[in-house]
Amino acid sequence: MSKIWILFRGNLRRNRLYLLLAVVGSVLICSMFGYVGGLSAEHQVGGIPVGILDNDNTVLTSDFQDYLSQEQGMRLTTDLDYDGLSTELIERHISAIIEIPVGFTQGILNGEEPRLDMTTLDDYENAAFLEAYLDSYLTAVHLLAEGAQGDAATFDTLLSDFSAQSVPVEETSVAALTQQQISQQDGFSTCIGFFVMLSFLFAMSLAFSVFDDRDNRLYQRIQIASVRPVQYVLGTSLFGLLNCLLFVALFCAFVLFSGFYTGVSIGVVLTLSVLYSLFIVGFALVAALYVPSKNAISALVIGTATITSLLGGAYFPIDTSPELLQKLALLTPQYWYMNAIRSIQQTPDFNWTINAVAIFLFALLCFLLAGIRFSNRKPSGQQ
Repeated sequence: MSKIWILFRGNLRRNRLYLLLAVVGSVLICSMFGYVGGLSAEHQVGGIPVGILDNDNTVLTSDFQDYLSQEQGMRLTTDLDYDGLSTELIERHISAIIEIPVGFTQGILNGEEPRLDMTTLDDYENAAFLEAYLDSYLTAVHLLAEGAQGDAATFDTLLSDFSAQSVPVEETSVAALTQQQISQQDGFSTCIGFFVMLSFLFAMSLAFSVFDDRDNRLYQRIQIASVRPVQYVLGTSLFGLLNCLLFVALFCAFVLFSGFYTGVSIGVVLTLSVLYSLFIVGFALVAALYVPSKNAISALVIGTATITSLLGGAYFPIDTSPELLQKLALLTPQYWYMNAIRSIQQTPDFNWTINAVAIFLFALLCFLLAGIRFSNRKPSGQQ
C-alpha cells in the first residue's frame, strides 16, 4: 500500500496542472448548466405575465381569463387601462397585452370569426405560446357557438359544461413545473455528454505521464525492483481517477445544492461516473503502453473520443439512427453511460445494472491489456 501511495504522490506532484484543468472544466460545465436552468425558469409556460383589457365584460370573457390564469397558470394584470398596460409592457413587467373588443361574445354568436388583439414586443418565445393557447381556446369557443345556434343562454350552458371538464389548477401547475423539469434534465444530460468526451483529455494527460515513465525507462527499473506491476498500475491509475472524479464530483455538488431537476439520482450518476472513469484510466494506460509516440497517442485519444462519443450518443439519443449504427454503439462505453442516464430520466424505475456491468467490463478489459503489456520485460519502444 505504501508503494502505491508513493507512486500516486509522484504523479500528483508532476501533474498538478491537470487537477487545475479539471476544476476549470467543471466550473465551465456548471456555468453552462446554470444558464440552461435559468432559461428554463424564465420561459416556463406557467409563469407568463399577461395584461388583459376586457372591453366586453361577458361570461365568455370571464371564462377566457380563467382559462389563462387557472388552467395555464399565467399571471394576469386586469386592473389597468391600455396606457397603464402599455407602460408595463415597455418596462418588461408583462410579456403581452390581450385586448378583448366590444361585442366579442355577440360576434361569435352571430357566426363571426373570433378575434383578439395581442400586442407584444420582442418576447417571441412567450408570444408563440400565447398564440397557440389563444387559437386553441377560440377554436373550441367557435364550435360551442355553432352548437348553440346563436342562442346566448344555450351558449352559456355549453360554455359552463366545457369549462367544468377543464384541468384543475393544481394539475396544470404540476404540468407547468414538469415543462421546466424537462428542460433542466435535458440540460443535465447534455452536460454529462460533455463530461463523457472531455474526460478523454484526462486520459491523454495520464497517457503522456506513463509514456514519459516508459521513455525514460522508469517503469522498466520498477519491473526489476520490488514494486509489482499491479502496484504501479494502481498508483498511476489513482491519479487519473482523481482527475475524472474531481471533474464530475464538483459538477454533481453544484447540481445538488442548486436545486435543479435532473431526473436522475446523484448517487447513480456518481456510480456510473466512477465506472466510466475507470475505463478512461484503463484506456490511457493501454494508449501509453502500446502506442510508440506521443503524437500517435494524441491522434488515438482524440480520434477515439470523437468517434465513440458521437456513436455512443453523448450529445443526442441514437434511437433514430440506422440500425447498423445502433448496433455499433453497443461497442462503446459512452452508449451504456448515456443510455442509463436518459432511460432513468424517462423511466425512474429503469434497471441500470446491465449498463453499469457493461461499463465495468470495458474498464476491466483495458486494465487487463495494460497489465499484460506492463508485465512484458521488453515493452514496446525499449531495446
